[in-house]
Amino acid sequence: MSSNPNPIADRNMEPNPGPILFFDGVCGLCNGVVRWVYRHDPSGKVRFAQIQAGSARMILKSQGVSDSELDALETVYVLSEGRLYRRSAAVLKILSVLPSPWSAGVVLRVIPPGILDLFYRFVSRIRYSIFGRSEHCKIPDEGIRSRFIPL
Repeated sequence: MSSNPNPIADRNMEPNPGPILFFDGVCGLCNGVVRWVYRHDPSGKVRFAQIQAGSARMILKSQGVSDSELDALETVYVLSEGRLYRRSAAVLKILSVLPSPWSAGVVLRVIPPGILDLFYRFVSRIRYSIFGRSEHCKIPDEGIRSRFIPL
């Protein structure tokens, strides 16, 4: 094991400069979204990290996210090119790197961010009751596992 403090740089593979999608690993909706992004990202640009993982928390905290915000598990984050996106901005960022027709979803940017985030927060509040919640973070399938940042 390397003593490198950057868990992304510890991978035994080519560096991937693409965005990292940080998500609630016990959320049924969030896990479904990760599987959807994986299927629709054939170039493998997007990487994934469960917010509950130590390395994910360390990265997010280095970007100014507080422990209380991380513990609330109410927000999806995307880290891309050194910039952190939250809530609906994170969703739009992921759509922007996917191929057509999914990248066309960025047209939602014409809607004011406050309105998009209201919708995001509404879905965030009801997601467990509709899509379920696991006791523990799901272990990624073999194919998608290589796209997760190390724990």
